[in-house]
Amino acid sequence: AGTVCFVLTDIVVKDTGKNIHPAQMAIFRYCVGFLLLTPLFIRTGVVRLKTKRLRLHFVRAIIASIGQAGMFYAVIHLPLADATAMTFTRPLFLTILAIFILKELVGLQRWGATIVGFAGVIVMMRPFSGDVDIAWFVALFTALLFAWGLIIIRVLARDDPPGTILFWYHIFGM
Repeated sequence: AGTVCFVLTDIVVKDTGKNIHPAQMAIFRYCVGFLLLTPLFIRTGVVRLKTKRLRLHFVRAIIASIGQAGMFYAVIHLPLADATAMTFTRPLFLTILAIFILKELVGLQRWGATIVGFAGVIVMMRPFSGDVDIAWFVALFTALLFAWGLIIIRVLARDDPPGTILFWYHIFGM
C-alpha cells in the first residue's frame, strides 16, 4: 500500500509540477500527512509527544524537507523511471553514513555492493555524454539527504516512539 501511495504521489507530482513549485508541493505533502496521521498522534498522547531532542527533530525535518522538495524537482524534470531509480541510491548512502555516524561495521561484500551500486548510478546518469541534466544531481543529493534523515531517525528512536518522531517531522515540515 505504501509503495502504491508513493507511485501515485510521483504521478501527481509529475503532472502538477508544470504549475506548482516543488517547495509548495512539499509543504502540502506535510500538511496532508499531518492530517492523515492525527489519529496516531492522538493515540500517542500529549505526554509522549514531548521530546528531549527537539533540535535533532528540527534538523531532521529541515534535511527531509529539502530532500522532499528536491525529490519532487527530480520527478518533475527527469523521466519517472529515472527519478525512481535514483531513490534506490539511498541504501548506498545509508551504508556509508552508518559507518561514520553510527560506527557500524561493514564487511567486504557490502562495500563491494556499494561500489557496484554507485558504478550503476554513473552508468544511468551517462555523465560523459555531455548532456547531463542538473535534475540528476538533485536526485542524487536528495537520496543523500533522505539517507541522512534515516540515520537521524535511528538516533531519535533510542528515546522517542514512532508517533513522536512523525509528529515533530510533520510539525517542522509544515
